[in-house]
Amino acid sequence: MIRSLIKFGLLLVVVVVGYNLIFGTEEEKAQSKEIISKGKSVLTEVFDFGKSAINLLQSEKGKFDEGKYDGDLDKLGDIFDQWKDKAEDLKDSELVDKIVDLERTRLSLEKEFQEKSPEGYDQQEQEQLKEDWEKLLFDTEKVMKNMEAKEK
Repeated sequence: MIRSLIKFGLLLVVVVVGYNLIFGTEEEKAQSKEIISKGKSVLTEVFDFGKSAINLLQSEKGKFDEGKYDGDLDKLGDIFDQWKDKAEDLKDSELVDKIVDLERTRLSLEKEFQEKSPEGYDQQEQEQLKEDWEKLLFDTEKVMKNMEAKEK
């Protein structure tokens, strides 16, 4: 509904600007030319942003292929090992179990990253991977806060 209203509004603006540009008074023609000029500059900025974003993604893909992110999951594994030791020192088996689950998830994600290159994922797989990664980070943060609370 809202999308239709926005499309209708944009169409109405285009029609009015076009009409004023052809049949309007000098003031209406000047206003229409200003709107067109601003529209062109916005489109230029959007196009420039798109080119910059594509360049960034291509650069990051190259870095990914070179192994830039390989150590990140390993570092997270080292942190989990440290937390597991602390949880065992605190004699908190529930916390240890949560950390073991996080480690399993991390290993699963790491295995998936090693099996496929970034362009090997379709849109749905990319979304699922993103959700899995975000869930891992969220769960890790919860465990970290829980551990900090129990250490106090």
